[in-house]
Amino acid sequence: MPFIFLANASSAASVMQGFITPAIATLCGLASLAAVFFLVMGGIQYMTSAGNPDKLAGEISQEKYVAKHGEFREQKAKLHEQLQTIDKSAGNRLDQTLVLLELSQRAAEIYAKRTPQQKRLIITKLFQNMVLDGSSLSVGYTDFTGIIAKNVVETKKLTGGQK
Repeated sequence: MPFIFLANASSAASVMQGFITPAIATLCGLASLAAVFFLVMGGIQYMTSAGNPDKLAGEISQEKYVAKHGEFREQKAKLHEQLQTIDKSAGNRLDQTLVLLELSQRAAEIYAKRTPQQKRLIITKLFQNMVLDGSSLSVGYTDFTGIIAKNVVETKKLTGGQK
């Protein structure tokens, strides 16, 4: 009897379609699950490699990986410590520069209250190569004055030109 049933071509096609369609759907579902599994596993390997291509390729042993990871953590800690030191020194430098800026802003007021000998001393510390040519005076700044001027300009930039 089964041969008689399959002798009808249209019914054979529908029987085969009824068998093949679910089989293909099942195989596609399994292939999709396998693809998702491999994507997840690849992502996990990538994340645990910490950017080390040798670890991704499987060319690095677990011991070597742990040792390298420890070295990187030590380097990170040292760099973090250095960064904190730089931040503190920059803050101290800014404080000193602000004091110099304030002092330079009040210099005329302070200078007016000094004795002639103190004024001469201040002038010699700030200027060099003073030349009086008729009614014009030309001067050169000492290194100390140059540093103060540079710090004042930097501080004005940092504070937006405010006192």
